[in-house]
Amino acid sequence: MPEKAKLEKIVSKDPTVPVLAHPFLRIEPDGSGTLLASDKFTAVVIPVEVTDEDTAGPVHIEAVKASRKLGGTIRCEPGYCVVPAGVAFPRDQYGQFPPVDQLLVPEGQADVEVSINARTLYALAQAMGTDVVKLRIQRDTDTLPVGVEPHPSEPHVEGARAMLMPYRIPGSA
Repeated sequence: MPEKAKLEKIVSKDPTVPVLAHPFLRIEPDGSGTLLASDKFTAVVIPVEVTDEDTAGPVHIEAVKASRKLGGTIRCEPGYCVVPAGVAFPRDQYGQFPPVDQLLVPEGQADVEVSINARTLYALAQAMGTDVVKLRIQRDTDTLPVGVEPHPSEPHVEGARAMLMPYRIPGSA
C-alpha cells in the first residue's frame, strides 16, 4: 500500500451506495494490481503490489488505513483482508464496482493540461467563502494564470474572483 495514498478521503460515505464504501482491488492479467476508489463524484486509481495469493475484490477501508499506519502489506484472501498485525477485515460484496478508470482522461488526450497546487486552490476557495470553484483555463497555461471563481450555485462571497499561477515542475520547459 503506498504510504501517501489516503483513499479514505475518496471512498463514499453515502450508505445508499455501499459498493463505494471501500476501495476495490483489481488484478490485471499481467499480475499487476490497482486499487480503485470513488465517491460518485471523484475517482482515483492507485497502482499497488500484489502477490499470486491475493484475490480481486473490495478491500475494507479500515484495512487500508491500518496497513498505512503499521507500514506493511495487505494480504487479500477471498473472504478477508489481513494486515501486518494479523487483524482480518471482512470483504463484504455489495455488487459490481463501477469501471471508474474508464472515466479518467487517457494520457496524452487532454485538450488543456495545467498543474495546480491543491492546497492553494482550496485556500482560494475558502477566501471566497466557498468549497466549490469554477476554473477558467486559457490555452497558453505555461504563462497565464488560471482564473478561479466561486461556483454560482454554491454559497460564496458575491463578486469574489481569484487567480492561481500554474505550478511549474522544476526542469520543465
